[in-house]
Amino acid sequence: MSVADIRPPSDPPDAASDPGVLLAAGEGPAWAGSLLRPLFDYRPTRQSDPDARGLMVTLGTWLHAERPAHRELDLHRNTLAQRLRHIQGVLAVDLGRLADRAALSLALRVIGASGGHWMSEPVSSRPTLDALIAAPGIRSWARLRIGPLRTLPREAGVTTLYTWLSHDARLMPTASHLGITAPGVRKRLGRVETALGTAVVRRPSAQYDLWLAFRALGFDGVG
Repeated sequence: MSVADIRPPSDPPDAASDPGVLLAAGEGPAWAGSLLRPLFDYRPTRQSDPDARGLMVTLGTWLHAERPAHRELDLHRNTLAQRLRHIQGVLAVDLGRLADRAALSLALRVIGASGGHWMSEPVSSRPTLDALIAAPGIRSWARLRIGPLRTLPREAGVTTLYTWLSHDARLMPTASHLGITAPGVRKRLGRVETALGTAVVRRPSAQYDLWLAFRALGFDGVG
């Protein structure tokens, strides 16, 4: 499988705005390769099943496509759902959790930016995600990423966005935690999108990078 097969379907990232590029050197490729290796090493048991490349393309498209992934991949919705369940089993992740989706998105971008160097890294060298994103360069990126939220009151900006991300970008649990209505959450998220200058709810969304930015700066769970 080539690097082109796993690069997310998006414009080439730049180091100033993409943590995948920032982590493409050092321990980043070892972490990303170890996380995704079960999918790279996957061999289908039936000839009709998708191979490793097919599953990797499915995952990258589902995570990053600007339109619904089943349309991008020309698959039936049920076929896509079946593939995603299979990917979950192979990687031992929960794609319903934003934390897992953000980690996989980052891993795909790190490998795409680093070439094939990750393949020579021993699995035992894998750092944790928290150790990886604690690097000064990532923390600086994180401060810049969420810095525009300073233009909003903390409750309406940082608190609402962080709570929403911590609840896997689900509206009703966020509203319940904040003690406001679902329309109230939508209104606040609209203000967040305006402040950040990027989509948060709609595709293509900045959810993964925003989750990583909060995590890099020490946010952990909903306090």
